[in-house]
Amino acid sequence: MKKTYTIISFICISFSSFGIGSWNQKAGLPAEGRHRTTGFSVGNKGYIGLGHYNSGPMGNVAKSDIWEYNPANDSWTQKADFGGGPTYGATAFTVGNRAYVGAHVYNSSEFYSFDPVQNVWTPVTPCPVGGSDLPSFSIGDKGYFITSNVLYEYTPSTDSWAPKAATPGSVYSWSKAFALDGKGYLLSSGGALYEYKPPIDS
Repeated sequence: MKKTYTIISFICISFSSFGIGSWNQKAGLPAEGRHRTTGFSVGNKGYIGLGHYNSGPMGNVAKSDIWEYNPANDSWTQKADFGGGPTYGATAFTVGNRAYVGAHVYNSSEFYSFDPVQNVWTPVTPCPVGGSDLPSFSIGDKGYFITSNVLYEYTPSTDSWAPKAATPGSVYSWSKAFALDGKGYLLSSGGALYEYKPPIDS
């Protein structure tokens, strides 16, 4: 019994030392709290903004502000307001040194390019089919947006969209997607995780 206890203690110590991380609170966003916000990263900085909050009798108050977080000095800087104006439920992906934000509740197919160095928003070609609160991701020099169970591929160099293979699982508002090692991953409304491979569009 003593030996078993020793082994279990060793395992617990091992997990404690190597398997558990920790969270450190950083500087809070210096703006109103809100939900259905949009976040993205470009280079070594993070960005968050848009969204809305409820102000009682006035209903939803949409925001257009965008904030840049610099982890090097744990600070926030307000950037140029979103080119599409106050809104929420927008999606975002990053290609190179620019972010692409759009497909929001007030204009479901429009997208804007954001250059954080120049601090400028530029309209790009709208997606053929829109939506809001929908997933997107980027792989290499392409961006991907999923709406109505169709995956659309955006090419910044030609400012064009192309439909790709339909998703096998249903996609709904607040579905999630991400990219890893050259592949895209989608969590369907049924809870299944699907992998997308761009070279074979499957």
